Amino acid sequence: MWNSNRLPPKLDEPAAPGIFARLKDALEATKGLIGTRAEIFREEVSEKGSLAGRGAAGLGIALVVGWLAMLLFTALVAVLLAKLFDSVWLGILVAFVLYLAGAAAAGFVGIRALKKLKPFEFPATKEGLKEDWAAVRDSLRRSPPIEEDEDEDDLEARFRAGSE
Repeated sequence: MWNSNRLPPKLDEPAAPGIFARLKDALEATKGLIGTRAEIFREEVSEKGSLAGRGAAGLGIALVVGWLAMLLFTALVAVLLAKLFDSVWLGILVAFVLYLAGAAAAGFVGIRALKKLKPFEFPATKEGLKEDWAAVRDSLRRSPPIEEDEDEDDLEARFRAGSE
């Protein structure tokens, strides 16, 4: 008589993955996720760099135009002292006001762009990492035992029934 303990293991049942296989799968998934998150992070950094660049350009223009306004103001003072109430100063005063308005507009645009910049906030990367951590945590948990079919419980009984 055959003993059911001496029979070879059932080949139809998939073997439960061992801890090393699960760790290998988790490591491969982690490598892929890190690559994806790094790409998202690079994209967010480039967006912030664009905002910082616009803000810096606006402030740079404001500084140049403000410096020119100061030069014109100096010229205005010189003309006022030299000509004392001639019509030349009126032209210089109008130019000064125009340069000053340009500096104010460029400064406003630059400051507004810099207010939108949040250098240490990366929302897409943060949310993605939360999701990845949850997935890794779930994958490392023990898998539930595989339920066997009722028909395959007793191999010896099936073997005897088939031979009769």
